[in-house]
Amino acid sequence: MTQLKKNKWCLLSVNLFFSRDLTPFILTPFIFFICFALFPANAFALYYSGGPGYTDTFGRVVSADAMVFSSVAAQSFMPSAASTPMAQMAIAQDISVPGGGVTAASGIRIRIPSGLNMTWDGCPTTTATITGSAVTKVSTTVNCADSSKTMVISVNTPFSNGDSITVSGLSFVNFNALGSGYLGLDITNNGSLIATDPYSKEIGGFSGGTGYSAAFARAATVSLIGMSSGSAQSFLPSAASTPVSTMTIYQDTAIGGTSITAANDIRIKIPSGLNMTWNTGITSAAIGGPSMAKVAPDVTYENSGKTLVINVSADFVNGDSVTVGGLSLTNFNSMGQGYLGVEIDHAGNTTSSDTYTKEIGPYSGGTGESHSTSMNTRGDPNGIQFATPF
Repeated sequence: MTQLKKNKWCLLSVNLFFSRDLTPFILTPFIFFICFALFPANAFALYYSGGPGYTDTFGRVVSADAMVFSSVAAQSFMPSAASTPMAQMAIAQDISVPGGGVTAASGIRIRIPSGLNMTWDGCPTTTATITGSAVTKVSTTVNCADSSKTMVISVNTPFSNGDSITVSGLSFVNFNALGSGYLGLDITNNGSLIATDPYSKEIGGFSGGTGYSAAFARAATVSLIGMSSGSAQSFLPSAASTPVSTMTIYQDTAIGGTSITAANDIRIKIPSGLNMTWNTGITSAAIGGPSMAKVAPDVTYENSGKTLVINVSADFVNGDSVTVGGLSLTNFNSMGQGYLGVEIDHAGNTTSSDTYTKEIGPYSGGTGESHSTSMNTRGDPNGIQFATPF
């Protein structure tokens, strides 16, 4: 094992492939819990059980307990958007740390924090997709509580250490105001959270205020235009052309300022320090969203493929939004990390930036960079490097 990045990262040499099962291993004095089955073959999640007083990158104290709770990605929702699926979530009873577990008497409750103005959809009763080693111990018929702020998963058999489930097929709705927060796990039915999702849920690509630290610890400023690609992405150096996650671009109803116009169009810019380009061979995008009629599907490129130009046919008004998909990135020439930017004035000014990172390679960060407790890992010729957020 090699220590990297001022002893913040560990590089583990791997001689054999791991099986894609729920596989624990211990690195003394640290305890890790790896759940391979949740993620693609070239990625897996790292959960740090920590110890009393350990503080993660979001300033939350992590104590040693018996539960692992994590969704696979941060999510951003537009104000007043339609019902939106929840990112898949993992719940596991850790085999490494003793403590109270999931019981039939108390069930499992996933709580939306009171300050995050959204609710679960499908209430009072809906159906979840549940898999995992403990799938027979829970019901797929789930119920809502606390004015639809809490999702209740009924448990018919107590969990044993090592049991786990993944939960998907659920959705959020009623995105009524800007905000950001973290889902919480309650297994005692007394309102106490035993674990908190390390990935944020936010409404409106939260524009915050000067100094506000978003999900990936970036300072943000108030902006009329919002953009979110829905998930962070990591690309291997020299990889083939890779689809970019669908982008949502919207004009905020709450803040006045310069708007999106047919005269200036929309430009999505790759930062100069991120060594990749748009795939300029793709000349038509998949446009969706409430204001799709105001945007043409034909796209063009500028700045040697670093800038995507989206053709706007009618001026936006506050509250308009579109989704842009079907596009790809390519020419991943060297490792780096950055955020896509939005330009609406055709004057080179970036009005807003994506709430999620795009990165090339097993990026090990830089001075002041902040990563979440759960990490995305990518294969490296010399081993596995724990480096990048999902």
